[in-house]
Amino acid sequence: PTSESITIQSEELLKEKLNYILVSGDGKLVKRGRLTQNGQQINMSRFGGGLYFLALYANKQFVQTFRIIRTKN
Repeated sequence: PTSESITIQSEELLKEKLNYILVSGDGKLVKRGRLTQNGQQINMSRFGGGLYFLALYANKQFVQTFRIIRTKN
């Protein structure tokens, strides 16, 4: 669980840049972006508490999905 941000560390980032989408538990896209370095953080402090899914893509191909629980402050 997180209340502020998540840190992404991936061996794929050492090979190529990854794109990500962050989707709320009800399926709404809440954020998208590009990961350019290993250990990059994604700020989640402005989102409400609940379940989120972070999907990583490289060259438009799915790499991995993470389930994230955002706790209320």
